[in-house]
Amino acid sequence: MAFKDALPEPPQHDSPVSPEILRTNQSVRIISGLTVTLVTLLALASFTLSFEALWHFAAESGALARERAWLFPVVVDGSIIVFSISTLRCSIVGYDTRWSMSLVVISTAASVIFNMAHAPGGFMPALVGATPPVLLFLSFESLLRQISGSLGGKHFSLSELLPLHKGKAVPKPVRPQATPKKPEGSPEDTRREKARQLLALGTPKRQIAREVGLGIATIRRLAANAPSLA
Repeated sequence: MAFKDALPEPPQHDSPVSPEILRTNQSVRIISGLTVTLVTLLALASFTLSFEALWHFAAESGALARERAWLFPVVVDGSIIVFSISTLRCSIVGYDTRWSMSLVVISTAASVIFNMAHAPGGFMPALVGATPPVLLFLSFESLLRQISGSLGGKHFSLSELLPLHKGKAVPKPVRPQATPKKPEGSPEDTRREKARQLLALGTPKRQIAREVGLGIATIRRLAANAPSLA
């Protein structure tokens, strides 16, 4: 029996694994590092493809000078990265991430539109042009979810963001209501209670009336309500 008591209990897998255990697990750390590396490479490749398309689109449109056309993809696709990092920060510190996620979606949609506009006519060229910004968004979404989960934050997904665009307001935190105080007895009730106590002790009614400040008729009614004191 002593040997059985010394054996460690088997691990329980019913409850979710805490972030501390995940960070100390060697296998999970290797997989997490590999995932971060691959997702980063995917984001860089998507950014490069989208950067080239937006650069040529800005130069060919005539809206910008050719020597400054490279700033256009930096602004458009760079905003996806900046707003994604802002979403991660809000998640870590516990702020609502819906606003920053809305900015990520808007900047991604703008990049998709410009990439599709640069593609030549036809469905397939437009689909190929829209792929890099979409993959850039998805790769950063996956990366931020992994980082936020390891740090114990909450990262709102696009499905959780949709009710906001349907006109539903973000619920406000409910403040605990203060416990109402019980009303104290009035001076009249206090004098009546003292009179009842004096009646129970056998004190004469007129003396009670003088001590508690009540009329003799009131003292008699109190005594009549308690037959044992009459």
